[in-house]
Amino acid sequence: MPSSPSTTFKKRSSQQQQQLQNQDATKQQQQQAMRSGSSKSKEKKPARSPTPSLPPTPMTPSSPRRLSSSVSKLHQYGSLGGGGGGIHRSNTSSQSTLSSATPPPSTPNRMYSSMSLMTIGSELLLDHSHLKPGANAALLSHTRTINMYRENAKKTNNMEIQHDFAMFLVEAAKRLEQKEEEDAALSSMSAGGDDDDDNDDDMGNDGGSASMSEAAIVSPEANTRRAYLLEAEKLLKQLALRSHSESQYYLANMYAAGLLSKHGEPDFDKAFPLFVQAAKHHNPDAAFRTAKCYEDGLGTRRDKAKSVQFYRKAAALNHPGAMYRLGLAEMNCELGIARNLRDGHKWLKRSAEAATPQYPHALHELALLHEKGFDTVIFADHTYAVHLYSEAAALGYAPSAFRLGECYEFGRLGCKIDAALSIHYYSIAAEQDHPEACFALTAWYLMGVDGVLDASEDQAFAWAYRATSTGNGLPKAEFAIGYFYECGIGVPKDIQMAIQWYNRAAAKGDKRAAARLHQAPPSYRSSAPRPMPAPSPSQRRLTPSFSTRFFEKAKGLTAKKEKNEPQPPLANFL
Repeated sequence: MPSSPSTTFKKRSSQQQQQLQNQDATKQQQQQAMRSGSSKSKEKKPARSPTPSLPPTPMTPSSPRRLSSSVSKLHQYGSLGGGGGGIHRSNTSSQSTLSSATPPPSTPNRMYSSMSLMTIGSELLLDHSHLKPGANAALLSHTRTINMYRENAKKTNNMEIQHDFAMFLVEAAKRLEQKEEEDAALSSMSAGGDDDDDNDDDMGNDGGSASMSEAAIVSPEANTRRAYLLEAEKLLKQLALRSHSESQYYLANMYAAGLLSKHGEPDFDKAFPLFVQAAKHHNPDAAFRTAKCYEDGLGTRRDKAKSVQFYRKAAALNHPGAMYRLGLAEMNCELGIARNLRDGHKWLKRSAEAATPQYPHALHELALLHEKGFDTVIFADHTYAVHLYSEAAALGYAPSAFRLGECYEFGRLGCKIDAALSIHYYSIAAEQDHPEACFALTAWYLMGVDGVLDASEDQAFAWAYRATSTGNGLPKAEFAIGYFYECGIGVPKDIQMAIQWYNRAAAKGDKRAAARLHQAPPSYRSSAPRPMPAPSPSQRRLTPSFSTRFFEKAKGLTAKKEKNEPQPPLANFL
């Protein structure tokens, strides 16, 4: 009997239900199997914290296995630039390799990819096979370095990089010039040491060959230096046309310093317009230089009004030199500015707060004003003056250092007499060829200080000679040199040389030198002068240490000077 449609439908539905039940059962079995497998793996692996710490670097001794696995992956998946990504993929094999550094779910890819890059990159960076081993190892030559720098600067459109390359060329040219000067000095020394037994013809031939060899050696360096400067000029001109203020200012400085002229003469006609352009782009140094050009008539006509205008612009940009100049103009009624002590003092204080090694002048000027006071605007304060002198001396300003040396030598401005500090500050000024400081060191070397400075007649003579060779020459130092020659202090005794130095000092108004000349025998005064030697002082730096015994000794010396008691001959000029 045929079944009805209802019965067939029921059979089909029951079969479908059984199939669904079977599928559910198989799924449950698979899930149970997966859970049991995961539980076994969890039993094998130690528990991890939810936020893993970064692994050690690949080259630490505690991680050799990670380095070998990363190297194997590098060979397996190719280099950094090839393939579909042996680095940025995320699969189970990679997770098993870096199991100790698997990131939490919140950062699935970022930490892993960075660690893989660090591991593989470290291996590549440590590959030094491309370098020359042993004695053949060598750095890039200077020319190749400049060529590489030039290629990189041409590839980019960054004005800062191109400006830095131009500055690099100028510095390279300066180094070549220094090398030329050193080579010229060495060649002159070698030429002066030739034997006098050669014939005139031989000497002429040697001189011609020497000049030809010098031309052959020096001319390529000179041409290279000139080429560097011209290339820097061309590059800076291009940047200046693109309104790059630093390039405009640097090129103007090159013209003002005479680096681009044949004879080294400054060219303010080209420098001044560039200073103005850079000042319009709010360059403080360019604004200050523009003001100086207007004040001194360099490259343009003198114009006090415009000079003050650009000084104020530079001062608004916190330029210490401009603020110092405005302060002096306000106090001394200069540049067409009415006298205003309060505003002048204000500008000097602002300049002192922004002082630099190039512009420390306001510190010294303020200290001078506070030594004695000025009207009712500036009060006298010796402690503050010494503080300002110390700040200026720390910036290397020679007049302030010399002033502090005097204060600690004679006990002025409330300073206690201290030989070590006096010698220290005198040394700072003397290293910058301050004549008074050089002569002060002469006195210290003659006397010497126990535990601070050993007495040395040779050093005393050398520093005295250095005092005579700076500026217009110090008359009392010239008298001291004459006295040294007369008595044989630091040099062999030579009355004729003493007379010559006495003449130099007397011509500048030194009364003691004139008195010595009247005491000299007529035969010495009428003899012909001879050339004077030029000894150089020692270049070693002074390293003074403190001495407690000098205080009492210095008291006795100053008391003798005040009472005008008779002194030994060496102290007559101290």
